Amino acid sequence: MISALVVALTLSSEPTPPPTPPPMSHAEGELIPTSFAMYIALLEPMVIATGSSVSVAPLSATVRLGAVLDGRHALLAGISFAGSFASSSDGVTISFMPTYRYFFKPLRAGGFSPYVQGELFVGYGATEGGASVLPFGFGGSFGGELLFSRNFGITAGAGARFIHSESTGGGGGGRVTGNQLGIYASAGLSLHF
Repeated sequence: MISALVVALTLSSEPTPPPTPPPMSHAEGELIPTSFAMYIALLEPMVIATGSSVSVAPLSATVRLGAVLDGRHALLAGISFAGSFASSSDGVTISFMPTYRYFFKPLRAGGFSPYVQGELFVGYGATEGGASVLPFGFGGSFGGELLFSRNFGITAGAGARFIHSESTGGGGGGRVTGNQLGIYASAGLSLHF
């Protein structure tokens, strides 16, 4: 009887195993350390202020290609197409945009990563009056990227751009320069390979 009591006490004094950790949450997916990335912003409306006038460039699309290093640093080269980008008259502009994007949280499959972004740009445009426009400048923005899987996600952001443009030719002839300040929002897709 005493031996049965000693065995029972010995069995009950064994340490309990640690609890099994819960499965990884959705936000703790696979870290994406380095990848080739493509960002396609199909919706990027911009409001531009020039002195006392304001214009809207509702038609805009940007494609950026490049590398994301260590899941935080994106070095991208972009091409942007916009309607009435740097002028109050109707026209189209195509721009080249080298871009640096810093993610506050490393990119992860199933996770959200906020970012800040800086960009430079130079472009060429033509207006309906036959004038050519050369816009160039810089901008900054903030936003976030939500990756649904290792290779696919969405992005959204908002920012501002300073634009200096030079127009030549057209109905009035001569050369006209001007400065504009633009604010914009963007939404698009992200692909990582």
